[in-house]
Amino acid sequence: MNKGLEVLQKVFGYDAYRPHQKKIVDVIAGGRDTLAVMPTGAGKSLCYQIPALLFSGMTLVISPLIALMKDQVQVLKENGVAADYLNSSLNAHEFSALLQRLHNDEVKLLYIAPERLENEHFLEQIKTKEVSMVAVDEAHCISQWGHDFRPAYRNIGTLLGSLSSRPVITAFTATATKKVQEDILEQLGLSDPFRIVTGFDRPNLYFRVERDIDKDAFLLSQLKKDEPAIVYCSTRRAVDEVYAMLTEHGFSAGRYHAGMGTEERERMQEAFLYDQKPVMVATVAFGMGIDKPDVRKVIHYNLPGSIENYYQEAGRAGRDGEPAEAILLYAPADIYTQRFLLTRSGDTGGIDKLNQMVHYAETTDCLRHRLLAYFREESNERCGHCGNCDGNFLEKDITVDAQKILSCVYRCGERFGAGMIADVLTGSRAQKVRQFRLDQVSTYHIMPGRTKKEVMGLIDILIGRGYLTRTDDRFPIVKLNKKSREALGKDARILISVREETPKKRGKVIALREELTPYGQKAFEQLRTWRTRRAADEGVPAYVIASDRTLVSLLQVLPKNPKELLDVHGIGEGKAERIGADLLQFIQEHTDPQIRYVEQETAGVLKQTERPRKKPGDTQKDSYERFTQGESAEAIAAAKGILAGTVKQHLVQCLEYGMPLDIRPFVNEEEEAMIRIAIQKAGSDYLRPIKDELPEACSYDSIRFVRALLQQEEREKDRFHNNNKDS
Repeated sequence: MNKGLEVLQKVFGYDAYRPHQKKIVDVIAGGRDTLAVMPTGAGKSLCYQIPALLFSGMTLVISPLIALMKDQVQVLKENGVAADYLNSSLNAHEFSALLQRLHNDEVKLLYIAPERLENEHFLEQIKTKEVSMVAVDEAHCISQWGHDFRPAYRNIGTLLGSLSSRPVITAFTATATKKVQEDILEQLGLSDPFRIVTGFDRPNLYFRVERDIDKDAFLLSQLKKDEPAIVYCSTRRAVDEVYAMLTEHGFSAGRYHAGMGTEERERMQEAFLYDQKPVMVATVAFGMGIDKPDVRKVIHYNLPGSIENYYQEAGRAGRDGEPAEAILLYAPADIYTQRFLLTRSGDTGGIDKLNQMVHYAETTDCLRHRLLAYFREESNERCGHCGNCDGNFLEKDITVDAQKILSCVYRCGERFGAGMIADVLTGSRAQKVRQFRLDQVSTYHIMPGRTKKEVMGLIDILIGRGYLTRTDDRFPIVKLNKKSREALGKDARILISVREETPKKRGKVIALREELTPYGQKAFEQLRTWRTRRAADEGVPAYVIASDRTLVSLLQVLPKNPKELLDVHGIGEGKAERIGADLLQFIQEHTDPQIRYVEQETAGVLKQTERPRKKPGDTQKDSYERFTQGESAEAIAAAKGILAGTVKQHLVQCLEYGMPLDIRPFVNEEEEAMIRIAIQKAGSDYLRPIKDELPEACSYDSIRFVRALLQQEEREKDRFHNNNKDS
């Protein structure tokens, strides 16, 4: 078997590569520099992670954001890979521990921020190590022509010059025009590189543009309270308003923008990653480095400034490869917001990019084709899987309404903004309307059946079509122009395209879930509850434990032993070692109609003062008897054809149930004492708070053994007190 494929299957638990991955992995493993431009969700990370595990030395991964490093390292560790990250979030103790692991050659992949390359102490430390590869993630950040230019990326050359021998250099990005690609090659000094642009298409994304709608009503109808989604807004004020609206309607939403304090932003980000706040409302300051794979919708509440920005932000949906939606809510007024932002930033070249974005928002052509054409990629003129391809566009005549609005602007002396004009047309009794005697003009209350928001939407359309002009003042006003006077003529006709909705196609994962039996559906929800509890125990996001796709696959495969467990999508040897025993136990209980432990447990709250006591089955009892007769966990595992971690889980379960067990082969006296103190401080409900109180070397297995022993001791105390009461 190909060594890369073996790593893919055994470590990461995937049967086969995604398109282009094998070629890239094989080239890098063969020692050739590489530049890969791959769409978000195509599996860029595996393209350098697999070769990293094949090389003899360490791999340095240069990554732009702390959140991205933390997330990827968590996933790698869950799969049993020796990965670490080095950035400003580490305290002195953690930094010292990491340096010790580096000294002991215990780190296979080290993620670092580009700013770390300015630290001479770090460069001195790394000189002594065998570095087989340097992988540059989000490589467009090195280019001054890229949309996320980070000057610190230019220090990569300093790093390469300080190493004892030249490593393989690889660069990965999702969005890079040809100009940016050339700059990456030059800045990194890639030698005879393998260069691959796999395409920008994201087949699992369903692109839609909703034009001239009530945006808030749309959000309320489309967002689900338990489904991960990101809503992007162009300003901080819009973020705060949308966030307030969603929370008022019962959504557990977070918000994120540069005007918030660092601590609050980090808290909101963590809540989103851990599914405590599934909906995030944010400016573009949020998202880069957020590798949350199960985001099902990315909705742009406002028009982005460029297609590059839009495609990168929209690409944060569906990173797990399952169906997801990228929706743009377009109102012509958004153009003026973007022009203001461009003017303030001094970006004189941004207008052309903004115009391209406007063309995308207003086209009735295939949206996917329009996006790919921007990146100079050939595609079919109709993809058959976007809002425009699935929609029937009808022409709607708005001439009468438009003439009413234009007449009102004229009657009000071209002195007011869109809000005031809408107030006059809808018959508002607002103080300012009466103050300026606008309730006396002939166009007052001539659109009684419309809301103010609807009329302002029509004004935006007229501005976007050039029938009205909006000034760039601090308080912009609307004015007539040559085209508006033409529209007031008797032969004028103003038409807009309105999409007639058709039923949307079902997503692949949802379809699979719906194909489960009613009992399977219930089991799936119970698995999700177990996943939430396990993630809380370990202090990681739920998707790090297992994706929805993995849970569905588990119910399809119904593995009976550790070997069959490896047939489940997303379960490799490392993950099987960590969670395999729980999953096999779950399947065992759900194939015996007499056993309903999971149903009973998940019917209650997640946080419990005493962990439920599962009655050990024959498999657990056999492991227990072998261990008490002197066999080691490793010997038992070898004899039974299972993992040593599974045997330990069996023993912990027996201990939890009250069966006597000597834990000393797994936990020494000093370690037990430390864990007992940690449990007193952090409580016994969740593992991660206990782990945080302990040295890095203290394992979760050790904690489980001591916690189970403590619970057994507590029950003995209770039994003793009850007996004394009875006597």
